Amino acid sequence: MLKIEYRFVDYENNLSSRKKSEILHSSAYDLLDEKLNEIGISGYEIKKTESGKPYIENCDIHFSISHTDGLVCCVISDKECGIDCEKLIPRDKIKEMAERFFVDGEIDLLENCGYSYEEFLRLWTCKEAIGKRLGCGLMKALKIDSTKEVCSTIIENGYIITVNV
Repeated sequence: MLKIEYRFVDYENNLSSRKKSEILHSSAYDLLDEKLNEIGISGYEIKKTESGKPYIENCDIHFSISHTDGLVCCVISDKECGIDCEKLIPRDKIKEMAERFFVDGEIDLLENCGYSYEEFLRLWTCKEAIGKRLGCGLMKALKIDSTKEVCSTIIENGYIITVNV
């Protein structure tokens, strides 16, 4: 079983970054709760591993959530999973960022596509999703060659969502 869901979230642009983040965080957990209820899981308590990975105790269902400016998403699976999303806003210095954060195989891929920002974000969100699936966090996931992992990507309305199961 694999269920990927996302939802766009509207809020006033004049809100503080902290308030926007609170709204997105709450909206992501609301989406997760709604989707868990659809598959018959309710009355659960979310706990966290020592590394901070959330899970539902005594349940064979795994999940991951993510949010970015204006979007929340979740993945629910019967296997360990991770999800990440980003807004597609072009940035400068992709090559420098890639050389700082990516491994050789990923840099080769980016060189072959002319350091496409979309490809850069696909690799970045894949790393984030891998880190969430493994429960190891981004710093360790940065050392993993995401080109050797199976990641699925959705691009819609200026956002990229990547799942690793």
